[in-house]
Amino acid sequence: MMNNDNIFFIIFRNKYLRYKIFSYRQPYYDLQIGHPYDSYHYRNDFQTLTNEYGFQFLMDRFKRCKFSMLLDNNSDPGGIEMLNLEYLNLFGSSSSTLDSTYTKKVSGKLRSLSLVKFRGKLNHLPDSIAFLEMPRHFDQLVDSSFFPNQLQVLVLGFSFNSPLLSNVLPESLKQLTLGYWFDQPLSELHLPPSLEYLKFGYSFDQPLERAFFPKSLKTLIFGDKFDQVLSDCLPDTLTKLCFGQMFNQSLSSLPNLLETLEFGTDFNQPIIFLPPMLAYLKFGESFNQPIFSSTLPNSIRFLEFGRNFNQNLQIGSLPTSLTHLVLGEKYLQYTPLGVIDFSVTKLDILCCNDFSIGTFIKIPDSVQHLKFKKGDVHGINKRNLPLNLKSLKLDHVVVKDFKNFSLPRGIKKIQLSHYLNKPLEIGMIPDSLEKLAFGSNYNQPIKIGVIPNNVTVIDFGKSFDHPLDPGVIPSSVTTITLSLYYNQPLFPGSLPPSITNLTVGDFFDQVLDKSNIPPFLEVLTLGKSFDKEIPEYPDTLTHLTIKRKSNYHSNPILTHFPINLKILQLKQLSKPIEALRMPVSLTQLTIKLIKSDDVMYIFPPNLQYLRCDGGMAQLCLPTRTIESIRIGHSLKLSFYNDHSEYYLLKQKQKQNQPI
Repeated sequence: MMNNDNIFFIIFRNKYLRYKIFSYRQPYYDLQIGHPYDSYHYRNDFQTLTNEYGFQFLMDRFKRCKFSMLLDNNSDPGGIEMLNLEYLNLFGSSSSTLDSTYTKKVSGKLRSLSLVKFRGKLNHLPDSIAFLEMPRHFDQLVDSSFFPNQLQVLVLGFSFNSPLLSNVLPESLKQLTLGYWFDQPLSELHLPPSLEYLKFGYSFDQPLERAFFPKSLKTLIFGDKFDQVLSDCLPDTLTKLCFGQMFNQSLSSLPNLLETLEFGTDFNQPIIFLPPMLAYLKFGESFNQPIFSSTLPNSIRFLEFGRNFNQNLQIGSLPTSLTHLVLGEKYLQYTPLGVIDFSVTKLDILCCNDFSIGTFIKIPDSVQHLKFKKGDVHGINKRNLPLNLKSLKLDHVVVKDFKNFSLPRGIKKIQLSHYLNKPLEIGMIPDSLEKLAFGSNYNQPIKIGVIPNNVTVIDFGKSFDHPLDPGVIPSSVTTITLSLYYNQPLFPGSLPPSITNLTVGDFFDQVLDKSNIPPFLEVLTLGKSFDKEIPEYPDTLTHLTIKRKSNYHSNPILTHFPINLKILQLKQLSKPIEALRMPVSLTQLTIKLIKSDDVMYIFPPNLQYLRCDGGMAQLCLPTRTIESIRIGHSLKLSFYNDHSEYYLLKQKQKQNQPI
């Protein structure tokens, strides 16, 4: 029987099947030219490609493109599927109008077009697009021939506030998002019968009638200013309804199929009716109305009360279908056992007052995930906490009676309070715990045995800065994050050999070498202060992040890299990358070059993903493996074909020969 490798190579050697494999991978290839850290900041001075592969290679290879000066007149972009345009000098032209001369170039397979910051005139749009984002400043009356017939998703810009007359929107449209300033009467908004999603912007506040909405509509989202009376005017097909900040009208009827209902900040009306299939209900900050046994349908699974809610809840007030309950910051009512049903598995108590678990509120044993946001909390111990508790998050809680602090035996994950800065004693944390996160203020010595042997993930927060004696970190730990301010020497044995993922904080600048680096480490993140040479990396290391930003022409960290490295992130180079002997195993690279850097960088032949900014360098990339390019506006691109060409180029560069 043939093994999987043999079967794969038999298939892969077939030219037709190999072509089909790559054709299915190709739609995921991605190209972005412009500022890689902000998808809307592109420049129009992208440099010309410098070798025989040229711009046409990019057009043939990449399906998702985001850049400004896109094509010259000889390029054929027929394969592009996603395109983001910003500046006016399209296709090497100084024209400020987007018309059929240009759109025909990309009308073949183009499905998505974003014009958010495009400032030119729009006379013609590609016929093939299904997704369209209009320019931010677009606001003009359009006719029935303006939008493509195949359009399915339309996002109108920030400034748009013109009527959409009959037949302007294509019948194929399924999703429509109206901009910030749109506030036209719905009698002037003719919605197509296929529309399923409608979102209004901030300014919309017009009366509604049932006849305005298509029968296919499922999602309706209002902006913050909307505050109109709703009287049997919503379509029966709605499954999701969201109101904005200012809505505060009584609701006597809602569609029976509604599953999700969200209210904004100002809503504070008695609940008269809720549909029988409602599963998700979220009240805003101002809501503070009584909840009776008949108020909420027995279908709700998620329920959130806002900041001001402080009504007495009786047994039977909450539905038995409820699984996730959020109580707001001002909730301070005696809640005996049985009020919160045993169906609830996730409970968030955001109360910011002084209260006690066990006397103020009885939590059922069914709760598995418990969160306290703030306030002075008494009674955090295993007698008052649910028996089935799996995770506990204390956030900004002040833990009272800390000497009695204890946790249920089955707990798996805990986030300690950011205000907690008292020593943990042996036995406080049960052996079942797997993930432990200290708060931002915790800075106490940790004794051997405090952290139990089953813990696999530890995050030391922000302030912790005490030596880690051998044995403090148990041998079960695989992932550890040292705190932001941690800067203590790591002794042999401080970090157990089980650790595969290590992050050191921005103030750490201690020696890291073979004696204290875990031998099977796979992921290493070095903070902004670390600048020491690491003589030898573990062979298992595949992910390396160096946050240090330096303007010096030498940096001990960058003398060499792990031989099996696959993913590398550099905050900013401090010397030419060619001197770093990057391993050929590298597949992903994120890097920021020095502004004055104008050399050629020949990247390894297995590189698949490149994100690069800064400098005026020329980047030489492999054609066979590269799948995603996101680069800054002043960089030049060139390409090589295979491993042999890569080594030839490297040899020429080493000998200072022209490339």
